[in-house]
Amino acid sequence: MKMGDNLPAVLTVEEAAVALRIGRSAAYEAVRTGDIPHVRIGKLIRIPRVALMEWLGQEKETTREQDETANLKAEGEFVSPNSPSNAKARNVNARAKTPTPISTR
Repeated sequence: MKMGDNLPAVLTVEEAAVALRIGRSAAYEAVRTGDIPHVRIGKLIRIPRVALMEWLGQEKETTREQDETANLKAEGEFVSPNSPSNAKARNVNARAKTPTPISTR
């Protein structure tokens, strides 16, 4: 049985907070900042179970990516995008994103 199987199709912020094991205020703050996917119906805030479960999956991916980066750093194979060895690549990318001026003649 999966975690979301026993949750209703749409949750209140309080129900989502319980399911996530976070406080009510933290849940409302996450909704306010857009961290938790939600729908507003008038003054009501509802969190679709499917959106919440997908969001948790994305959080899992982010954690996995952070773990992989940490492993690469530990093995000495990770090069930060801001490192001096990547300065040339950064300059090339910066030039590629510069908009072309429009002639006013």
